[in-house]
Amino acid sequence: MRLAGAGTSLALFLGMFATSPSSPRRQLPQRRLARGITRFEAALAAVALTLTLSGALYALTKSRADGRIESSEKAAGQILKAASDYVAEEGAGCPTVSSLKRDKFLEGAAPISDAWGARFRILCREGELIVHSAGADSKNSSDDVRVTRSRS
Repeated sequence: MRLAGAGTSLALFLGMFATSPSSPRRQLPQRRLARGITRFEAALAAVALTLTLSGALYALTKSRADGRIESSEKAAGQILKAASDYVAEEGAGCPTVSSLKRDKFLEGAAPISDAWGARFRILCREGELIVHSAGADSKNSSDDVRVTRSRS
């Protein structure tokens, strides 16, 4: 058995929650889409993008600098071995990188410059051989590349 008017009252009840195309609730998202983004939202996106890019750039720069130091230390190690061989054979004197190449203690393809383009220097002090590079700043400072071996 069906009650008269029950369908109409249900339709009225559900109609309270329905929005018509002309109601303000329905037009709010359309107006917002037409308006675009606010300046605050654009600034927030720019700040987030800047922070992300600066973090990635820092990591890239740090790994590149570490790679340069590592390659310079490897080249300095080759030069130090050649200088040790020179001193062991010649018995006296302090070689230069050029003399190591000339006298064939250092291979022809061996690097004679650090990763920043400065030539290595060989220092002979108090029973020590030191291969030195001034590093990225080209000054004697804490970022220098030094490889040391005692003379024997």
